[in-house]
Amino acid sequence: MRVIVIEPNEGQIHAHDTEGNLHDLQGLVGGYIEAAAPAQLREQGIELLVNEEGLLMMLPVNLNMFPFFFLGTAVMVGVDGGEFTGLTEEQQQYAMKWLRELEG
Repeated sequence: MRVIVIEPNEGQIHAHDTEGNLHDLQGLVGGYIEAAAPAQLREQGIELLVNEEGLLMMLPVNLNMFPFFFLGTAVMVGVDGGEFTGLTEEQQQYAMKWLRELEG
């Protein structure tokens, strides 16, 4: 399935193909996953996955959505009926637009 990976520090954003199972998604974020998407992403069927223990692990700051911020690698996936899915082309375009607007 196609996901978008957002790396911390350098701000590298890239599409990534993964099997999409829990083990693969945990590998992308470097630990246990936490679903943390803001409402505007969830309304589009997009979830933002981050490392649940990012603060404890002192991971670098990634996305800053004051007053919230996310640490470590973040992954955007699609959601369908409560299951994680690959992003559709439309969702990918929306996610990239959202990330550009977030950067200011």
